[in-house]
Amino acid sequence: MNVLKVVIVCIVALKLFSIELFAAVSAPFSTTGNYLGVHNGREYAPVFVKGINIGAAVPGSWPGQLAISAAQYARWLRMIADAGFNTVYIYTLHQPRFYEEFARYNRENPQKPLYLLQGVWLREEYPSRNTTNDLYSLTEVFDREIQNTIDCVNGNHSIPFRPGEGFGEYTANVSQWVIGYIIGREIHASEVELTNFRHFNRTAYSGSHLSIEDASPTEVWITERLDRLIAYESSKYQVTRPVAASSWPTLDALDHPTEPRNSGHDDVSVDMNKLQIVDAPGGFFLAYHVYPYYPNFMNTDERYKNTRDIHGINNFLGYLQRLKRHYTNFPLLITEFGVSTSLAVASSSVSGMNHGGMTEEEQGLFAMRMLRNIYDSDCAGGAMFSWQDEWFKTTWITHPLTSNRRNLWHNLCSPENNFGLIRFAPNPNFYHARQTQRFGARKVSRTDIWHDFASFNVDIALRSKLNHGDTIWIAIDTYHRNRGESILPNGKRVNNRAEFLLSITHQSANLYVTQAYDLFGLALKLNESNAYQTTVSNGAPWQLVRWRYGSNTQPATQLIGQLNVSLGNTRARTHHSVQITDDKISIRLPWTLLHFSDPSMFAVIDDNTSQTLCATQISCAMQYLGSTHTTGVALTLFYNNETTALTPYIWRAWELNNDGVINPNMFIELEKESLGIIREGLRRTPFTPK
Repeated sequence: MNVLKVVIVCIVALKLFSIELFAAVSAPFSTTGNYLGVHNGREYAPVFVKGINIGAAVPGSWPGQLAISAAQYARWLRMIADAGFNTVYIYTLHQPRFYEEFARYNRENPQKPLYLLQGVWLREEYPSRNTTNDLYSLTEVFDREIQNTIDCVNGNHSIPFRPGEGFGEYTANVSQWVIGYIIGREIHASEVELTNFRHFNRTAYSGSHLSIEDASPTEVWITERLDRLIAYESSKYQVTRPVAASSWPTLDALDHPTEPRNSGHDDVSVDMNKLQIVDAPGGFFLAYHVYPYYPNFMNTDERYKNTRDIHGINNFLGYLQRLKRHYTNFPLLITEFGVSTSLAVASSSVSGMNHGGMTEEEQGLFAMRMLRNIYDSDCAGGAMFSWQDEWFKTTWITHPLTSNRRNLWHNLCSPENNFGLIRFAPNPNFYHARQTQRFGARKVSRTDIWHDFASFNVDIALRSKLNHGDTIWIAIDTYHRNRGESILPNGKRVNNRAEFLLSITHQSANLYVTQAYDLFGLALKLNESNAYQTTVSNGAPWQLVRWRYGSNTQPATQLIGQLNVSLGNTRARTHHSVQITDDKISIRLPWTLLHFSDPSMFAVIDDNTSQTLCATQISCAMQYLGSTHTTGVALTLFYNNETTALTPYIWRAWELNNDGVINPNMFIELEKESLGIIREGLRRTPFTPK
């Protein structure tokens, strides 16, 4: 009898201990209905996430350098909160200074704190050739990074130096503001296909916190990673919170019959609606990157392109509504959306919200339109992409025209370079030197030539304003003085043969390129030229600079050589390449439009495709064309029967400084017009959870 009493007492004690242990695990944030919620002492108050992504790079750096300074973080966080955002999303572990400044801002603003969506980056580099595209080969490294990240946000970790990733002493505890973890990145279809093929027998997982059945090996792998994340945080820190895995439309579980077969955009799916919660008080949510122009089915599926909002056709809204109808079990958070202010367009949308080509005003208006669509679709909120422009990024349509030094200059034409709500503009106090030439010409008195990290610049001082019928022709010889076209459309000859020709009237400006140097259709491999280099020609036709974008099956043309012009003394905006006033013409030509692959080292495109992979590939989009070095840019002006040859302009190369970035005196931070529009939009629209 005494033995039985002892056993009973032990069982009761164990039960009480387990209850006490369970009770010790708190969940300050949890999913609640369609939203993420914050516990207010009584219940989980739903929050509509009004988020913004902060990237990892500044001018001159690569993301792995994590070169953003403490002062920049501090300034940006204040600006983000003042604009009306309530959440910051970062893809990876940043340096300790981010968390220190994040904690400082929230401690100083307890009535208006920012929440943090903390990402855990999944490497894209595989250990060996034999494990390429197999997610299971990344398990050990990824699980370790999950634990590192949890320890760091709790201010409880020290990481030795490691290239390309966050390191240092993490002592700032920001866990009280971490509203959720998002693991991974946009996983490619090839990764899913190979993972499913190699591990075909892994179709279920039963964890302590999450489980899944009748699943693909990829879905099992994701579930296990999230289960281990919850287990680690709850056992070590007695807390749990919402978790998700990053995804995108190419892997959704919907059918897209209009998408071409084997495009990689509708071949496989990852459906986390199958996931089951066993013991995860924080809950699970979906995290999707969604844009209105990609993949192709966004524009071709009748269910999307026939959807409308108050502004007109809106395929973005149509897709969100259908995606949310599928994901009924969990909140759906749109963790990337937005448009770019680049000059060039890479993809178009039936909604008009294209991949590039947007003005700063359009960027702000479209961002608010998409956030309203997210709200109306009963999603949990969204995180705009992105806070700052990042120069290192590349876009298929501009990639062939750049180089592996693309982080040293700002490509105004590349959509991926220009998603930010703030931009880094040339500092006028740094770029003040001019190459000045004065003339006794009747119409032109002086030219000033200079450069910066974004464009080649010319100011022309006029003795009298341009009248209707007047045309200034400017021949631009970018390299090889003895190559290029010698005859202008008006019959005039140039001594310095030219690759480009700029014509300016009283209200327009057009940029032309020689027939031999015309790269029209390059990225889609629709260019029939045998060589992308200047040649000798006399009287060959000049071509308006045009770019091909879209897809091989549905190509479109952008007349990018029809330059945006600002007339009069109104402030020139980002897209304006030419400003015309009564006494002056200001020209700002983006380097890419002049086929500079690296202005920091005077490199221009000069490629014989018989010597490159480009000649044998379906697409040149992810290859660099060959380059050579210029000895300067030589201009020749033609106006009212007067010809003026200018001294070739050459500049100093620029390199990284001792901190591995460009000289910070080269640029200043400026708000785009879009930020003001978003600030006002968020002020007027509370987006109260339904």
